[in-house]
Amino acid sequence: MKLRDTGLLNTRLSIDTDWQAAIRDAVTPTNAVQAAALHYAVVTGVVPIGLKPGTKQPMRTGTSGYLVLPEADVVIEEIRLLTEHHNIGLRPTAGVVAIDIDTYNKNGHTKNGHQQLTQIEAIRGALPPTWSSSRRTYNPDSRSGIYYYKLPDRITHWYTRRDRYPKFVSKVTSNIEIVQMTHRSAAVPPSVADGLTYTWTRPDGTTEPGLLPPSFAGLPELPGPWIKRLVENLKGTASIRSLNAGRRPGEHYTTPTNDEDAERAEQWCADHIDGWNDAPDAYMQSRIDNVLAGFATGDSRYDTMRDGIWHLLHLAIGNTQYPGHPGGNDAVDQITDTYIDAINNDPSPNPSRNPHGDAARIFSNAVDKISDRIETGDLIPLPQTDFRFKPGGRP
Repeated sequence: MKLRDTGLLNTRLSIDTDWQAAIRDAVTPTNAVQAAALHYAVVTGVVPIGLKPGTKQPMRTGTSGYLVLPEADVVIEEIRLLTEHHNIGLRPTAGVVAIDIDTYNKNGHTKNGHQQLTQIEAIRGALPPTWSSSRRTYNPDSRSGIYYYKLPDRITHWYTRRDRYPKFVSKVTSNIEIVQMTHRSAAVPPSVADGLTYTWTRPDGTTEPGLLPPSFAGLPELPGPWIKRLVENLKGTASIRSLNAGRRPGEHYTTPTNDEDAERAEQWCADHIDGWNDAPDAYMQSRIDNVLAGFATGDSRYDTMRDGIWHLLHLAIGNTQYPGHPGGNDAVDQITDTYIDAINNDPSPNPSRNPHGDAARIFSNAVDKISDRIETGDLIPLPQTDFRFKPGGRP
């Protein structure tokens, strides 16, 4: 259902005292993870998200996208389900964004977010000190972490009064991402991932075990030049939609945004990928067959579908070394159809699974990431018509 003729304070895009009081009165924590989630809801003023143990993967769907924030009863039940082994994520409200700066070396792969940040700050000004979270030791030189800021009220009011909400850029650079109400969530303490425990750091750079942030109402505002960067090349706006009535943790949100986002992504592919609607050539079909074979290996069918779509989209669009290949649309259809059939025909079906929604979301998210990489210059497509065969090159 569309939300019409409403302002920011009249829709569940923000958190009010009644929402916080309902959760505070209903939840008595039985472990440290529940206690932290309760603090985030009633003190910090954000939506806590239960994450699967040792991961940054939500334990339910519907935790991001163009959806209103969950009502108190949904959050209460989710907090009660958290064990001491679960992780916690945060979903920002409409008036908060977070800047995720990656600066680290892992398995020989280097992220240079600090260097990129220095270059941007030289143009747009320094980011003000603020609360940040990270699973790496705070280092003012590397500045690796997730930094939280308020948006001016005029930004969110302007959009929500028009029944719309923007999708800000998802990346400022290849190693600096934007966490926002409609896209992404952020893992926070006391979460543990890859053997590293998340911690909070105050704006003055100090920290301590068990530290949790105060109300985000006191966050510094993101400076104007940075806001301008967030709305540059804005991908448009979308309606904020309600969650399905009666939905609870462990059940699925059947959101119309999945299909709408997939339709938008498919149109982007048709407009930007040469030969998108053509039949696959021999090389493309061989790669499709390779992905399809993965569904029979016993590996995660979800991972096979996700990784296969990502690989085949890149194969269709090409890069500076190899040309794109025709048949991208057919490739995605074959992979998603096989995934959906496999889940629907499972002898022990999980009622919370919605394979069609999974496939639509994975496809649209992958296209968003590819378009972002093109915008930032990290990916330079090579259309099929521009290809010149090289000795030993891919066919």
